[in-house]
Amino acid sequence: MMVLGFAGLFSALLVICSPRIPNRVGDIDYLLPGGLFGVALSVSLWWRKILKGLWKMLAITAAASIAFPIAALLCVGFEYFGPWPLHSPGKGFGDLSNAALFVGGTVGSFLICIAVLRLVRPGPRWTRILDEALLWSLVGGVLSVVGWNLGPWLGMALWRMQHSLNLTLPGDRFEYALVQGRAGGDSLLLVWQMGMGLFLGFELDGQQFAEQREKTKTSTPG
Repeated sequence: MMVLGFAGLFSALLVICSPRIPNRVGDIDYLLPGGLFGVALSVSLWWRKILKGLWKMLAITAAASIAFPIAALLCVGFEYFGPWPLHSPGKGFGDLSNAALFVGGTVGSFLICIAVLRLVRPGPRWTRILDEALLWSLVGGVLSVVGWNLGPWLGMALWRMQHSLNLTLPGDRFEYALVQGRAGGDSLLLVWQMGMGLFLGFELDGQQFAEQREKTKTSTPG
């Protein structure tokens, strides 16, 4: 289901291309990436006639909205207060460890996968839903690591696009985007949302195919 991948790409670009506002209160800003991703996912699933009911669309949007700040908090918490000294004093925030990125990405992916898989397919048992969500959440953790480490290339290309569109702050420079971690964050957002959309679409397409094949077997005489 390529449409979910395009939905993730579209929502990520909306967040990345939003104007940078100085001294902005971060509460709503933290909910924006997940909120837009949840809206894009739920609308795409509704358009494909896979998801029915406004309350389910709102539930997926709410789950995605809280998944992103939870993932960010766990990533930073694991980096600074984890069992191993991952972040040495004086190290820039743009240098997050792969372990912390994996933990945050895995947990955030798990929350979104649970919501999507359960609301789209209310029939299967919780144990099966949990197994599938755990599998795809590990993929989400890997996507987080890959996305962040593409910051010096993909993230800087995104920064140049923002700069050319006058979406950066006055006096902003590409060095700041690297040191402050914004390049890595933008790259992570794009790779993670597009990748999770594609993998969720792949999972849902596989389930639909299996259900249709089972129906064909039961309806065929003999």
